[in-house]
Amino acid sequence: MASLKDFGIMLEPQLGMTMETLVEAAKAAERLGFGYVFRSDHLLPTDDRRGIDSPECWTSLGAVAGATSSIRFGPMVSPIGFHNPAVLAKMALTIHSYSNGRLLMGIGTGWYESEYRAHGLDFPPFGVRFRQFSEASKIIHTMLRDERVDFDGEYFTAHTDCFPRPSGRVHVIIGGRSARVIRLAALYADEWNFFTKGEDDLTRGKALLE
Repeated sequence: MASLKDFGIMLEPQLGMTMETLVEAAKAAERLGFGYVFRSDHLLPTDDRRGIDSPECWTSLGAVAGATSSIRFGPMVSPIGFHNPAVLAKMALTIHSYSNGRLLMGIGTGWYESEYRAHGLDFPPFGVRFRQFSEASKIIHTMLRDERVDFDGEYFTAHTDCFPRPSGRVHVIIGGRSARVIRLAALYADEWNFFTKGEDDLTRGKALLE
């Protein structure tokens, strides 16, 4: 039988939530008995408002790790275009180690062009973003599972050892609805995240994943 530990909450801090409120929400979710808390990874409000709080994701995950003791947490999802994948994997290993194995790592291709442009980041067409995401997923998968990565791709390279090594594996989630992204999830993720209002879309996606 399912318990509250099997459920969690999703926060959208880019829509005006302060860091203090975000951390208090995570602590409250832990006290109430939820199993996990996710937050979106956006650099700007996604409803096109400006001039409101929009705390950066990975900084806040470190604060959540320090303020809680049992609840799992993570980004849903971190766009690859925000971070070099080897550095992102290093960030994940560091927080996972510090939090005693509680990080849930969601990654995706990204979609909100305005936040890319505003921060000087490239926002290529989806085909390019997908190829970047494919390379990044391989790098991240290798770094999280092994002690070393050696990879040379069209967009990314990585030749480094991967420490700290947490005692438990980082649970990787790939989010997206395109067939190509779903196939990547089958290769490199522990879980596929998908949002849809239609049962047919979910059925097609599950068939691809299987």
